Amino acid sequence: MRVSPTLFYQWERAAERGALTALNNQPRGRKKLRPDEEALLTELNRLREVVVELSAENLQLKKGRWP
Repeated sequence: MRVSPTLFYQWERAAERGALTALNNQPRGRKKLRPDEEALLTELNRLREVVVELSAENLQLKKGRWP
């Protein structure tokens, strides 16, 4: 199946217009987080730090280098 060049360029212009419309309607900057989302992100970061620490300790134990 072939697409005519005219149809292709019509689709291209429509896609560009749609993209510009979508981008222009978005507020700029970071999205504001609700307090409960902020608390969840804080807890997630804390838990990630715990996982990193435990993984490092586990690796040390496997290598037999635990102080």
